[in-house]
Amino acid sequence: MVPSPGSPQTPCFPQCVDWMLQNQNSNGSWGLDHIHPSLMKDALSSTLACVLALKRWNVGEEHVRRGLRYIGSNLSCILDENYQSPVGFNIIFPSMLELVIDLGLDIPISQRAIQDILCLRDLELKRSGTMVIPM
Repeated sequence: MVPSPGSPQTPCFPQCVDWMLQNQNSNGSWGLDHIHPSLMKDALSSTLACVLALKRWNVGEEHVRRGLRYIGSNLSCILDENYQSPVGFNIIFPSMLELVIDLGLDIPISQRAIQDILCLRDLELKRSGTMVIPM
């Protein structure tokens, strides 16, 4: 999502955008194609990051839709503590989700689930003693 220094309307790393457009998995995710269930949250983070980057550069509309569908269809593992969370997941994923919402993207997740996911971040920050600053 880093803009080019000379042109803020173009990506600094266009080859990364090309990679995202060429490497989305058939299920709508990015990352390893056949992942172990313990890596599901990692795939969800990677997918949401790619969705945000593609939206930022206004490319890959169908890729974005498929990525959002993947996230919506795997929502249950986000809140399930039986799935292993990558370091920082409970802070990073909810923050990216807020960006998706702020961009007006239609993510197939209920408002209640969104609130539950955002609470993950608040609880993690509270646990670490960090203040939550509303955006």
